[in-house]
Formats: sequence, C-alpha cells, structure tokens
Amino acid sequence: MKKYLVIEINNKEPLKIGSGGSKAQTEPAKEYIPGSTIRGAVIAQLLRNGIYDESTIKEALQKIQCYNAYPYRAGKLFIPTPQHLRMSKHEWRKKKVSNEKDHPCTLNLINLLEDQRPEMKNPLEYRFVAVHDRRLTGVKIPKTYRQHHTKGKEKDNLFSYEAISPNQTFRAIIAFDESITENVLSLKKTNVWYLGGSKGSGYGRCELKVIGGSFTSFDQAKEKLGLSYEYSTNHQELTVTFLSDCILRNEQGQPINAIPTSDLEKICGQRVELENHYIQTGLSEGYNAKWRARYPKETTIRAGSVLKYHFSDELSVEKWKQLKDVLENHLIGSRTQDGYGWLAVNIDFPTCLEVREAKHENTRKNVSPDIPALQEIENDDAFKVIQKGLQQTKQRWLNLIYKRSSDSGQGKQDEGKQIIMNLSKSAHYQNLLNILDRLEEELGKGTTFKGLLRDYALDNRKCSIVGQNFEEILKFVTTKDPSTTKFESLNAYSAKMLSTRKGQLYYSDHLKNPKQLASSNQRFIFDLLKASLEIGKLESKSLEVKA
Repeated sequence: MKKYLVIEINNKEPLKIGSGGSKAQTEPAKEYIPGSTIRGAVIAQLLRNGIYDESTIKEALQKIQCYNAYPYRAGKLFIPTPQHLRMSKHEWRKKKVSNEKDHPCTLNLINLLEDQRPEMKNPLEYRFVAVHDRRLTGVKIPKTYRQHHTKGKEKDNLFSYEAISPNQTFRAIIAFDESITENVLSLKKTNVWYLGGSKGSGYGRCELKVIGGSFTSFDQAKEKLGLSYEYSTNHQELTVTFLSDCILRNEQGQPINAIPTSDLEKICGQRVELENHYIQTGLSEGYNAKWRARYPKETTIRAGSVLKYHFSDELSVEKWKQLKDVLENHLIGSRTQDGYGWLAVNIDFPTCLEVREAKHENTRKNVSPDIPALQEIENDDAFKVIQKGLQQTKQRWLNLIYKRSSDSGQGKQDEGKQIIMNLSKSAHYQNLLNILDRLEEELGKGTTFKGLLRDYALDNRKCSIVGQNFEEILKFVTTKDPSTTKFESLNAYSAKMLSTRKGQLYYSDHLKNPKQLASSNQRFIFDLLKASLEIGKLESKSLEVKA
C-alpha cells in the first residue's frame, strides 16, 4: 500500500537545474523542479541521516517515487499549460495594454478538441496555469543570470548560468511504500536542502517543509498540494492531460506517442478509439551524481500534451472510477521514480484566462531592501575578475555595433546604419571625447553642459546616433527625464538593442552602480557614443598619417 507526503520548497538561492545542455556559453534552466532532482536529494538526506547506508539504500530507490514540483501561489498549484487551449495573440496584446490593476482583463480562449478557429491558434503566454473561480490564471517563473569564469587562460573563459530566481515556492508529492513510512518521515528533521547544480557556487539552498502528515489517499494529497479542478461528467469520452513528461513504449520497446487503446480496453472492457490529440515530444534529461554522468536520452511525450479517446458506450460509475484510479492515481510508463508519467483525466478547463499574472506572496520575502544585491560581494576578488571580463566583452559589443555602421551599404536599414561618425580631424574626435569624460559622473542628474560646442557637434551629418546630433545626445544622457517625446528615437533604438541577449546581460540592473542615476538607455547611448568616437579618432589618425 502506498502513502503520500506533500512537501513545499522555497529556494533561498537561485536554482540551477539545466535544460537541454550548454548552448554557446549559456546553460538554460528548467522552470520547475523535476522529480529526479527531488529524489536525488531525498536519497542523499536518508544516507546523511544514517537511515540507510550504501548496502541498504536499494530499498529506498525501489520504493520511493517523487513527483515534479510545480509553482505554488495563493493556495493553488500551477500545472503545465495544456496544448489544446489556444488564444489570439493579437487580442492578447490588446488586453495586455488595457489591463489595469484594479480592473483586470480576461481573455477568451478556445478548446481545440471542441472548436477550431483560424484566428485563435496561438499557445498561451503562460507556461503554468491554475483554475480559480472558473477562470484560468497563469504564472511565469522569474529567471536570474549570473556570470562565472574558469581559471584557465583560454579566450572564452567567461560564461553565464540561467537559474530560477530566489524566493519562489513549489509543491510536490513524494509517494512511498507503507513499509518505509518511518524512514521517509525522518525527512521532517531537515528543513534546509540543496537542490540542482553548482551547490558550492551560491546555488541550490532551499527551505523545505512537510505539509501535514502522511496520507493514504492520493486525493487527500492532491488537496494539500493545491491541485483542484472540476471534472467533465461525460463518461463516454476520456481526455488525458499530461501533467509531467511521460515515456511510453509498445511491446517491442519502441517509443509511442499515446496510451495504447488495447490497454484502455482491458480496463473498461469495451472498444476504445483515439479521437484526437495535441502533443509535443521531447527528450528525457537528467544527471546522476552517483554515475557522474547524464542519463541516456529517451523520447518523451511532453507535459501539457492532451489525448482524447472515445468509448463505444458510456462507462458505468464503477468502471469509470477504476479507469480514473489507474490513470490518475498512479504514475505510468518508464522512470516513474523520477516523476515521469503523471496524468489527469477529464479536467474541465475554463476557456477564460486572466491577463494579469497570479501574485506571488513570497517574492523578495526576508530580503533587506537596504542592501544592494552586489554590495555583499563587491570586494570579492573573483567578482572583480568577472566585472573586468564583462567590461571587455561589452566594449567589443559596442565596437561591433559601430563597425556595422561603417560597413553597411546604401539602402540598408539595420541597426548599424543608425550611427554616423564623419568628422574631418582626429582633434575634433578628441574634443568631443573630452566633453564626455567631464560629463561621465553627471549622467541622469539634470546637469547642463555650459561649454562651447563647435559646429560639427551640432551637425547630425558629422556626428549622430539615430539622427540626433552630439548636443542632443548630451541632453539625453544628462536629463532627469529621458522618457520625454523629444528623445523618442534614442529611447526606441536603445530599447531595441537592450532587448537582445547581450544588451540584457551588459546593462542588467544587477550590474548597475547603486549611486548612478542614469537609466539603462542613457548609459547605453553614452557608452555607444564614446566607443564610436574612439574608433573614429583612430581611423582619422590613420588617414592623417597616410596623407
């Protein structure tokens, strides 16, 4: 007989749980805590507490199943968004703009299993949803990026980790055999766990608590989990929603993308047809610390996929209860110990979505607002190395933006052509650089430059960014209100460049000097102007030497 434990996890440090492997010096992160990660931590705790040793731990490995931990907010567990619910992205954008705090908007959805409309074909923006007052509400998991470096002297020794931001709350179920109840309940003694990767580098510290005691009913565990929804009463149709990834194989061991109808027919005793399906496939992932190697990759049906079956006759209450118990109260397929194969049947999803994201009560909880995030580590030698590396790579990025300007041909409308540096003498470039040096400490303070500006500083054909000459750029980078309409072109260009991956990295608020008042747009335009003038001066000097 099985028992169930409901746990709540709040990460006090960023959670680095890799998704898809390293990609170009950045490793993406999952937005939830996989069952395999929780299971590894459970086994480690049982060993650490002396409940098992290396010779007896096999019992726990075979008798414990750990479900995925999903976001938990306002008493609700948020599950992966089902694939059969769609919206119009154009309506979403309109609602997003008009949405107000006191009068939140809702968006109409369609269920592709029942309705088909060409204009409503887009997946939902939210990765996870929950049902609240006959409406869906969604969440997006905030991410954080941190820079790291290796000790080697290779050219590319700087890399970044993506991770789940601190102070997010998740809930999960641990299923276990009744015979090891006492051993599993010993987990209550430890409330600080370390999950995911890079635990020695400031990642993974979590606070864990057990919600209630152990439960003998899966329905009781679901209630404590915060998983509540209404069911369809049509017992002639079966709609299966995958709440986690699932690995299914046929009798020959080959991967398949649906539950075989023959398996369902054995349970219900009548003919079953697969009527419709909306699925996504993926690959299983994971790292086994004991092996010191990654798990073999296998084809999976991804969480959020939906299957619809039709029975020849409506099932009796007894048969329906039996079918529901098999599919919903047990994990199916392979690797169920790691949380694969979690299903739900006949969920009656509402077709109305709240545009506003569900609030997270614990965001920034217990974090002092008086201490900037970088202040605690600003004197650390490793951090200084990282900052220096960032400055160097940022400078190369700014130089590349300018070079695209000089290399672009006539008629091109890319970002490079927005910059013009066409001064006749290197001394003119140096004169403008001297002005920038004097104003660098005045960015965003409302300081007015009172010196004399030469004609070339007022001519946008000689020196400009997106049509704004040097004088206009000075006004932009020093004003206290850079959002006014007269700076619209500079703000639009900055927003475009800072929305790129490198722009987000180099001009993150986390790397901003707390004493600096300038906005990210102002800092970017100032740095770009300075980099462009430096290159222009070098090119002008080269021409003067040749002459």
